[in-house]
Amino acid sequence: MDQCCHSTAPAAQGITGFSVRAIMHRLVRYATVIALMAAASLAVEVASTGANNQVDAASRTFDGEFSGTGFLRAGTTTTVKIAGRGGIPNNADTVALSIVATQATNPGWAVVWACDTTQPTASNINYQSSTDIANTVLTKLDTNGNVCIYTSQPTHFIIDVSGYFTGTDFQPRTPARLLDTRPESPEAEAEDYSLFYLNQLRASLGLAKVSIDPNMAAFARQWSITMSQSGFGHSGGPWAENVAWTSQGELTPQQAALQLHTQWVNSPPHYATMTEPTWRFMGAGMFHNSSGWWGTHVFNS
Repeated sequence: MDQCCHSTAPAAQGITGFSVRAIMHRLVRYATVIALMAAASLAVEVASTGANNQVDAASRTFDGEFSGTGFLRAGTTTTVKIAGRGGIPNNADTVALSIVATQATNPGWAVVWACDTTQPTASNINYQSSTDIANTVLTKLDTNGNVCIYTSQPTHFIIDVSGYFTGTDFQPRTPARLLDTRPESPEAEAEDYSLFYLNQLRASLGLAKVSIDPNMAAFARQWSITMSQSGFGHSGGPWAENVAWTSQGELTPQQAALQLHTQWVNSPPHYATMTEPTWRFMGAGMFHNSSGWWGTHVFNS
């Protein structure tokens, strides 16, 4: 229904939010900024190809904000606070960022810009499925010290800041992570993918996407844990429910989510539950141990 969107990606760029005069004025300084960013050993690992070469998930934001928030969705804009965090003063007007798109489900592109200006037509990063792609970006901040991120396709996103401008003077800073959307456990990551695959299916059928209800999600996670301890079966809870299990404990969170999703799709009663038109809310709960992956979905209108 609202599956995004563009057949071709705009050309990537690294400077956003400036007039031509301002860009020319800062080009020399920008080259210096990029050198400083490289010398600072940013906490970002980038692979040009290969699904197994992923950014180290152990790192999170320095202050715990904007951490583990889940995929940036297709066709959405996310606001991230920059000024006042990571050594960036509130009066900074421009910042040097390292951005990474990681674990994308489809090829796409992203734009970073000051939220109180018009979204640029050129992207800052063009990403591929299951590949880490990085770029350096020099962008203005809005009057509240924020940047906006538009993503054309679902992806996790990481932002490190390494310096700022006040006027024409660049002030380098020890790199600080200000955004890291990746879930903070394999189970949470699998749940994120599980919701994505479910909504991808519903959208392909013209059905409304479902949203996570926190109470339902907590119930689903706990039931998956209970099944791992007491055996496979339904909870008898208050909501419509699908449960699944695979013994393939070696699967990554994304692979596990897809495996359980496929099992449900291939079972007519479970498929009917997944594609019920009236659902608006759900909880996705996954658990992983030596016996494999356990999954629970609960649904409500």
